[in-house]
Amino acid sequence: MQCNAMAQVPYNETGLEAILFTADGDMRQAINNLQATYTGFGYVSADNVFKVRMPRFERWWLASLHSLTTLPSRVRALSRSVTNRIRSW
Repeated sequence: MQCNAMAQVPYNETGLEAILFTADGDMRQAINNLQATYTGFGYVSADNVFKVRMPRFERWWLASLHSLTTLPSRVRALSRSVTNRIRSW
């Protein structure tokens, strides 16, 4: 909080909570997260903090999980499409 006041960094409360969450009790990590978020986005919000802190692999993994959750509907659509083509022959 004092670092924010000294540097006049714009933030909201959820941004500070995200800084605390991602730092996991490490003050140096909290300051690094704060600096990286402010440098990258100019505003410390929870969304911006997690964008900075979430490694590329984790973003890929979440995207993969999302695609898996939509997989059954895609399989059903593909199955219908193949069935309709077979029927039309």
